[in-house]
Amino acid sequence: MAFHQRSVSLPSRPLSKVEEELHSVEACISSPSLTIEAISDGLRGLGDIYCSIEEIMCLPSNQVCSPQQRKLLDGEMECSLELLDMCNTMSEVFTELKAIIQDLQVSLRKGDDAVLQAKIQSYIRLVKKAKKHSKKTLKKVVSNKEDCRIVKLLREAREITTSLFESSTHFLSKQIAMPKLSLISKAFQKKIPVICNEEQLQVLECCIGDLEAGAGLLFRRLVQSRKYRPLATGMAFHQRSISLPSRPLSKVEDELHSLEACVSSPSMTIEMISDVLRRLDDIYNSIEEIMCLPSNQICSSQQRKLLDGEMECSLELLDICNAMSEVFTELKAVIQDLQVSLRKGDNAVAKIHSYIRLVKKAKKHFKKTVKVASDKEDCKIVKLLSKAREITTSLLESTMHLLSKQIQMPKLSLISKAFQKKNPVICNEEQLQVLECCIGDLEAGAGLLFRRLVQSRSN
Repeated sequence: MAFHQRSVSLPSRPLSKVEEELHSVEACISSPSLTIEAISDGLRGLGDIYCSIEEIMCLPSNQVCSPQQRKLLDGEMECSLELLDMCNTMSEVFTELKAIIQDLQVSLRKGDDAVLQAKIQSYIRLVKKAKKHSKKTLKKVVSNKEDCRIVKLLREAREITTSLFESSTHFLSKQIAMPKLSLISKAFQKKIPVICNEEQLQVLECCIGDLEAGAGLLFRRLVQSRKYRPLATGMAFHQRSISLPSRPLSKVEDELHSLEACVSSPSMTIEMISDVLRRLDDIYNSIEEIMCLPSNQICSSQQRKLLDGEMECSLELLDICNAMSEVFTELKAVIQDLQVSLRKGDNAVAKIHSYIRLVKKAKKHFKKTVKVASDKEDCKIVKLLSKAREITTSLLESTMHLLSKQIQMPKLSLISKAFQKKNPVICNEEQLQVLECCIGDLEAGAGLLFRRLVQSRSN
């Protein structure tokens, strides 16, 4: 019994039914009467559709296809990595938007206009940022006559999912807006009227909660669908060639112990962390090769259960890697803005505050992680995966600790605060350039590891 052997049973829905459901969701998106509630339903429906496609792919009759079709399917599976990234990002955006809506309701109750306006601006900025992310997605791929039905289904599902997310940001941008005021009214009106009430905000919070749940569900469904390998009755879609791994299991264990010692070293630097991230990518590749060996395909039902549990935990690691990759991208942008401010001689305090807030926010991700105790029944593969996951989490946590020390606001006494308008900036342009390069390496390392983790689940 293989580690991830999927049972061969008839799919809950035939292929033609899945095609009909996809067309139904597509028609819903293009409807002029599309609502946020309909988008949430569409995301849940797509989760079920991906489940059905997965079942159809596992049928023995779908295991043989031409080399050209296999190539097209591999290409589509690569495109799905971008969709995974988008689902995770949008899920996080919805979580943040929901928190802003909750803060808005509190501000309305307190009658705090200043906070209210700041929160509305935060909402608008976040929606704009999400819109930009959706524009980065792959353009529609022209259908090929060689495409098999499975490839067409996957491509269509991906395009519909992207359109749904794009529509969601378009709708959310219209829910809350700052009223446009003339120059005269701006001059004489200190308080800007807010065009929303608490009841509207409660409804919007529920809608965003549904979107958040739908995006999270779809993200897990996409990762889960890459986890199962189709049964090999001919040439399987994603059959990994059986060859000796580049490194034996004992060598991988030694390297993991070496990395663990490196992470716990008091002399750990950001440059070393970037190097360790790249080495972890190689280690996950080696573990994947070892898992594909015929000798590792048989294990007890208890070990299979433990492996499935570890694969579930890896979803959390996937989430962290993707979130950290995005944090590094944002931090790099802040550092670039800081350099511009220094050249112009502008007050860089606001940018430093942005940097500090972003690092603190990233630190919160690690408070949610749960350590799983090792079991005597664990097979070596499970232990390797568990150890690699713990080291990766610890490494990324150490990264945020180190980054928090790179830029700090100087501590001023009450007297100096009263008489000093500009806070001195304790960093120079050269230091910022070095930090920008380091963060760029971290961004590349986290992104590479994220893709390796997803890729390892598809083989």
